[in-house]
Amino acid sequence: MVMINYLLICDSHGFTHFNKAFTEKYNKLDYDLFGGFLSALTQVGNALFQKTLAKVLFGENLNEIITIITKEFFDKEYKIYFIFLTEKDIPFKKLRGISDGIYIHIRALVCNNTANRENGRIEEKVNNFLTNLKFEDNEEIKIF
Repeated sequence: MVMINYLLICDSHGFTHFNKAFTEKYNKLDYDLFGGFLSALTQVGNALFQKTLAKVLFGENLNEIITIITKEFFDKEYKIYFIFLTEKDIPFKKLRGISDGIYIHIRALVCNNTANRENGRIEEKVNNFLTNLKFEDNEEIKIF
């Protein structure tokens, strides 16, 4: 079962396009601060190691996991980060599939940042995609 507790979609400038807490635990998360922090971490990793950040693990048992999937716009120096908070390690392939699907639905909208965020078009498209999400292996998806 795929269990996602929180989803944040932001860009390489730290601008938040979508954020949603699926559990009460993450309701008070400051998504602008969180997005900026992860954007900065990703840029530092890229500068130091020429690699993008993929996972950040928290907790003694490493059971709080942040997975970051990066999508690049090839005609611009612009990146979109899909940030998933989960309580167990979900296969990267599953989260990449989710981010690919969302990216296909919102890529034209994220270029006009403020207008599409404020009028709810990005949120509507992401929520629609998540509601109708199914994997090829019929694994159950639980988005709290």
